Amino acid sequence: MELAHVLAQHPTAALPEACGDGAMLKAAYRFFSNDDIDPQDVLSSHIESTYSRLDKVPFVLAVQDTTEVDWTGHPATTGLGPLGHTACQGLHVHSTLAFTPERVPLGLLAQHVWARDPMTLASASGASSCPLPEGKPAMAHQS
Repeated sequence: MELAHVLAQHPTAALPEACGDGAMLKAAYRFFSNDDIDPQDVLSSHIESTYSRLDKVPFVLAVQDTTEVDWTGHPATTGLGPLGHTACQGLHVHSTLAFTPERVPLGLLAQHVWARDPMTLASASGASSCPLPEGKPAMAHQS
């Protein structure tokens, strides 16, 4: 919990800067390299908390957004795919956030992270030729 609090105070800082001291930095590196910590479990706890807040409001807006996380400057990172341009490498993140009509954020409802397949992007037709399930919005089955 202390690590999460420290990192939340400096969301745009590099890890050494955000942690502030060697002990916290070491704890952060241990946390992120721990194979017993499943990112989906961490995400699930946030989603559960969001759903518990939904009962307290009469109306909820579910707002979706897809963004690119560009890790081109980290060539040793594996599991990435091409972004808008094949020279850029990273991940796509599709999030569904809950808000009240008064724009009060309630939390995360769903999130899907993926890397594009370079072969799909390289094909002439690309992702636009993938048929959608009839009667389903594009991301309904994933978020």
